Amino acid sequence: MASPINDTPEPVVADRKHRRAFNLAAFGRTFEPDEEDPVEQTKQRRKILSKERYEVFMHRLRYWDEAEGYTDPLTGAHISQAALKKSCESSWRRNRLQYRIKLMTLPLDGQPVEHMQIFDATHDAWKVVVHEEMMFDVIQSCHVAVGHKKVAATKKMLK
Repeated sequence: MASPINDTPEPVVADRKHRRAFNLAAFGRTFEPDEEDPVEQTKQRRKILSKERYEVFMHRLRYWDEAEGYTDPLTGAHISQAALKKSCESSWRRNRLQYRIKLMTLPLDGQPVEHMQIFDATHDAWKVVVHEEMMFDVIQSCHVAVGHKKVAATKKMLK
């Protein structure tokens, strides 16, 4: 059924409202284009990966081992492997071993998608990494996958 205000189906409007409320409660921002700059960095906030930082990590992981370098998709310039490595902070050389890119097929559409993973030594397992703007979608898709059950079932699916 469409909303009387526009032709947008009601679930999409409800999802937008839920996304906005979730993001405000969880991150103190909505991630909408007209929004002010993000909140200040605290020790806890630094553990949360922003979309920009996530994309930097993905970029580094994609091209780190490319001996011939790569062509920057934005500028068209060739970037050598040495230049990429020089552009990274020194801690990245150590931290990069905790991360990898894995092609994963999601059950909803069956299309393989690249996902960043981090190694969790405590559980001896690779876990999917998402940035803050993806959190609502991840939780919602798990909630739908368990048949809209309560928190415990969704949490189990997330793990």
